[in-house]
Amino acid sequence: MKQYLLMLPMMCLTATASMAQTSYDTALEATVGENTYNVEGEDMQTIIWKYTAEKNSVIGVGPLPNTYTYPSVCGVQGKDTVDMKSANLKYGINGYPMEAGKTYFFLVQGRGTTGFLIDSVNDLPDVVGGLQQDAPVNIVPGTMTFVGDAYNTSYASYKAYARYTATEDAQLVLTTGSYLAESLTVNGNRVESEYSNNMYVTKLGVENGKTYDFVFNITQPVLFKSELAHPQPGSLDMPFAMVEGDNTVPADYGQYYYTYTPTKAGFFTITSDKELPGGVVKVYNNKYSISYDGVLAKSEQGSYNVRVEIENPGTRLYVLVDKIDGTSDPETFRMTMEDYKEGEKENNPIMIESLPAQLTMPDASGTIYYGVDVPANTNQMLVVKADRTVAEGTTVSVYPAGNQWNGATGTSGAEYNVNTSGATQRFIIRWSAVEKTPLSFSVKMRDIEKGELITDPLEAVLGKNDLAAEGTRYYKYTATRDGKLSVEPTSPAITVEFPRGTDSWSGTYDAVVNGINYSVEATKGTEYLIKLQNCKAGDAFTLAETDFAAGEIRTLPIDMESNEYTFASNQSNVWLRYTAKRDCLVTVDFDGDFNTANTVEYGKDGKDQYGYDRYLSPMITSTLVGETSTNIYRGTIVLLENEALLVHLKLVGNAEGKKVTFAEGDVPAGHAANNPCVLKPGESVDVKRGSEFWVLANLTEGDNLFKTNTYCRVYTYSNEEDALNLTNEDYPNFDYKYEDNQGSYWLTKTVDADQPIYFRFMPDNDFTFTYVKGGKEETGIVSAEANTDSNVEVFTIGGAKVADSTDALKQGIYVIRQNGKTFKKVVK
Repeated sequence: MKQYLLMLPMMCLTATASMAQTSYDTALEATVGENTYNVEGEDMQTIIWKYTAEKNSVIGVGPLPNTYTYPSVCGVQGKDTVDMKSANLKYGINGYPMEAGKTYFFLVQGRGTTGFLIDSVNDLPDVVGGLQQDAPVNIVPGTMTFVGDAYNTSYASYKAYARYTATEDAQLVLTTGSYLAESLTVNGNRVESEYSNNMYVTKLGVENGKTYDFVFNITQPVLFKSELAHPQPGSLDMPFAMVEGDNTVPADYGQYYYTYTPTKAGFFTITSDKELPGGVVKVYNNKYSISYDGVLAKSEQGSYNVRVEIENPGTRLYVLVDKIDGTSDPETFRMTMEDYKEGEKENNPIMIESLPAQLTMPDASGTIYYGVDVPANTNQMLVVKADRTVAEGTTVSVYPAGNQWNGATGTSGAEYNVNTSGATQRFIIRWSAVEKTPLSFSVKMRDIEKGELITDPLEAVLGKNDLAAEGTRYYKYTATRDGKLSVEPTSPAITVEFPRGTDSWSGTYDAVVNGINYSVEATKGTEYLIKLQNCKAGDAFTLAETDFAAGEIRTLPIDMESNEYTFASNQSNVWLRYTAKRDCLVTVDFDGDFNTANTVEYGKDGKDQYGYDRYLSPMITSTLVGETSTNIYRGTIVLLENEALLVHLKLVGNAEGKKVTFAEGDVPAGHAANNPCVLKPGESVDVKRGSEFWVLANLTEGDNLFKTNTYCRVYTYSNEEDALNLTNEDYPNFDYKYEDNQGSYWLTKTVDADQPIYFRFMPDNDFTFTYVKGGKEETGIVSAEANTDSNVEVFTIGGAKVADSTDALKQGIYVIRQNGKTFKKVVK
């Protein structure tokens, strides 16, 4: 619940004594329950109540029912009356500490019936708040505890202190309206809170005779109630406290929880020489993750043994021992916090002193780091290779120390170009293994072959080029003519790219791919890089300079002479151009299976108003197959007679025999600027993904409100001429709102006089567009009571749907949509 606290700056210092109930001397007496006063006239007034505390207590204060105005509460400090800061007592109610015998004031600004609520008065043993470390608040189970400074005018954080000394083994339960997990430590350890019934609950296991020091780092005071509970020891509500060394598991079967907070980084390890038949040990890094079994680590079934790295000490761990079978006696397991060993962290790798080297990992599974110091002015390949085929999930990475993102990664091996200039540099070899037995591997340096690096490519020649090595190879070629530069490898396993430069961020040219033939549009005199991957010795490729055939590139599409095009063998890329025979709505279909890796796009041929190729939209729409929504390749677009449509398909897999079809039909409303869908206030239209969609709305003087239920690219025009010519377009900014678990986008158009507006949507998704209200209420939403006919939908003024009936609506203003009409309904 949002609390709208009425801010009355310096109210406690500025209330005047000119009228009754508006000064401290004439303040009304406040009582438990509702405190109200009727302010006559239209002017706002500040009304003052007073309350004298009979004993140290916390008083719960809130707004009157069905209102949101909270009073400003003031206390006397010396000669001044000062605003007090509240604590969150419970949902919707603020708590204030009050000292016995002192008088406090409540100030509310309003008109008509105004006032506030005193919800409760509870004993409060200590009203000071524990502001000194040597004078903490004593927590007394069964009572309220106040922590903090109610008179602190700053919003900077500060510390407050509380203490509890346990008189028995139990669980101390703190219940508060404030979230404590980010602001409270107990004996230096963070706590966890659970949210239940609009309150935060913190549970702490306590041992008889031990003292627990609470430190709050807060900006607002905190109020909480404390109680002692006695849940089953070892349950999630009261886990056993785990210690380094031996820990006991009860003899009976069951699920037993333990907690431990590491004080140093390292490996948290549980071991036992006992078996755990059918059972398992799980480690969680917080209590919440237990609810969805988000384990940090777990043992093999039937074993206690588990080991997991803890990088951030101070986080409370939860450990579950799931014991399936009972035993005759309690069992023990040993917990240790191991320091990092050599090789377990990148900053302390196992150093390889000389190369070549043959090594064996110390364990079959886990992550191990090795280091190699490479002398200055070295430019070679660092080669790492396992002695066997590794298990699925095992990987190796080679990279400069401290820069794991700039390296090479593989499974059974990896190679990385180490290029040191000016100084010795360390490189890291990181194995992440999931093997059954420890893995052996070799490390060596070798010279770099020409063509192995993008910075040192081989010269390609027209005709056949033999590949003499495995892996990735780079070539370069300078085009001798404008046209098609193509590469066709002999092996279908080889893939080809044309990098734009030698840097990783340079990108690649958009290649035309048909079967195993890769090509780019080349310009005479330009040098092109060629990257071939998955090469094997003995493979080859053919380089050719030719002309593009019709359909291979955008500037040379196939002109459709019929309404159907069929893909040939080994063809996966085509550009088609269809020219309309009349003013019509053209529907384009491709009967291939939907694949997100395909590019299927369409749009009008030609240039836009800025001289660029016109944008092509994804040719995708949704349809129902039975009761299931699925994507198909279909698009619709309005063309004038002799206007041309481009369709581009770039497919994966075998497209032989697949067809593209074109069909002309009449133009329905919404598919042309001169035949838009006309919306009136209160009306909606469903827009389908695919072709552009036009909506005309006649704005009326004032604020006109529009809404979509998803984001969509849209342009607006102020008249039909601009809409037809796509000139003087505007890019409206729809504001995102989230209400009642629904997101939507809103646009307000404010005009001084009635005028049209044309919306041109470029829909990438299906959505609903609504003209929510016009500037003048009489154009759509009128102040009226909806009748009791069927088909009722009730919305908030913000547009969120709240009901399908006008019965039992709470106080407020609603928009009612019914039988095609829209009304405004005021519920008092």
